[in-house]
Amino acid sequence: MWQQTLTVCLLVMSVWAFGWFTLAQILRRNDIADIAWGPSFIVCCFAALYASSGSFLPENLPAIFVLTFVLVWGLRLSSHILRRNWGKQEDYRYQQWPNANYNNLTSPQTVNNQKVVH
Repeated sequence: MWQQTLTVCLLVMSVWAFGWFTLAQILRRNDIADIAWGPSFIVCCFAALYASSGSFLPENLPAIFVLTFVLVWGLRLSSHILRRNWGKQEDYRYQQWPNANYNNLTSPQTVNNQKVVH
């Protein structure tokens, strides 16, 4: 039973993430991933509830209760980040990604492109 729920959640979240990634590439704004973060928990909870019970009937009241809290939290998080980013340029941290130098991340002798003395 739990394997089916986990599989459904993984599939749903993969489609969700791919959809937001595609939208980010089209808009050339990777910071929209922050806006999608809150609703991703909501989507996952709905998928898990539906996959585990097959319905949203009243006998699932504890699960629906938890889903309600996740729904409120996820919407609040997403709306907060959306309001904060609305009408502004892409966050500077995301703008730096294409120019990042990842070659030094695996070298234990360097930190921020400077040699570390042991």
